[in-house]
Amino acid sequence: MTLWAPWADLVGLGQKRIETRSWWTTYRGSLLIHGGAAWGPAQRDLVRDPAFKRLLPEGYFPTLGRFICMVELVDVVKVPPEWVAGMVVGGRPVSKLEILVGDIRPGRCLWFMENVRPVERRQARGHQQLWDGPDDLGGAVVVAA
Repeated sequence: MTLWAPWADLVGLGQKRIETRSWWTTYRGSLLIHGGAAWGPAQRDLVRDPAFKRLLPEGYFPTLGRFICMVELVDVVKVPPEWVAGMVVGGRPVSKLEILVGDIRPGRCLWFMENVRPVERRQARGHQQLWDGPDDLGGAVVVAA
C-alpha cells in the first residue's frame, strides 16, 4: 500500500493501525506498506505539528519510495452515515489516535491492519490499486493510493 509520509512511517512504527480508502476490497491477507516518493510542504508542516511530532522518532525523515513493513489486512469496514468520533465501526473501536492520523468520515472504508513487521527497505516504484509485491518479500499484495 503506497502511503504518503508521515502516514506510511506511522504504520511501520505501529502507531497507525487503520488505513482509510475511498474504495472497498474483499482481499484479506498480507500487505506491503510502501512509502510514496513525494514529500511536499504540507507533509513537512504536518510533522511539525506537536500532535504528530510526538508520534515520530527524534530527527524524523520520511521513508520515500521504499518498502517499510508488512502487515495483515484483517478487515475492511465502511464508515456509516451516522458515524461520530468515538463510535465503534463494524464491531471495532476507532481510537482518538486513529482519528488524528486518518481520514475517518462517513462513506470511507477503514482497512484494519495487524501484525506489523519490518521488511528490507528497498527502493520500489508504486502502482495504482492492488498489485503483487516481490516474491522475496513474501509476494504480498501492495496497494497504491
